[in-house]
Amino acid sequence: MVKQQIRTTLASIAAVLLTVLPCLAKHKEHAPLPSQLFSAKTLFIENQASANIADNAYNELKKWNRFEIVTDRTKADLILSLSTKLPEHTGGHVSVWNTNGTYSSGTVSGGSPGYTYLTILDARAGETLYSDARRGVFGRVARNMIRDLRERIDSQVQNDK
Repeated sequence: MVKQQIRTTLASIAAVLLTVLPCLAKHKEHAPLPSQLFSAKTLFIENQASANIADNAYNELKKWNRFEIVTDRTKADLILSLSTKLPEHTGGHVSVWNTNGTYSSGTVSGGSPGYTYLTILDARAGETLYSDARRGVFGRVARNMIRDLRERIDSQVQNDK
């Protein structure tokens, strides 16, 4: 009897959550993308980052299957440029006299994190059509940037219907 009541209560809660949660999810609105991103058929990858970043971007683009990846820049409609800014580590030794007359010293460290940049250019005009920058210099960062671009393009295509 008690087990049945618990099951019924849990089923009711699950039904309410499955109904309400999608309504609470906010739809992100994005700035409109240039028409060249929709009409382009071919894409050249210009890798100024690492092989790992380029491989992850390439694999995600292949899964998407929206663009034909070309190895000849002159045959591309779009240029996808990948680059990074590596982390900068700074630090040093600090010595101070405390207000109580004692001497203290220690090591201070800091710096800036690395970033991965993705830029898409119109191959003919050289105009920047889209750009993104993310913290981190790992392949998954490039993969996530491609996924975000895909979501933006797919969303705009859906909204334009």
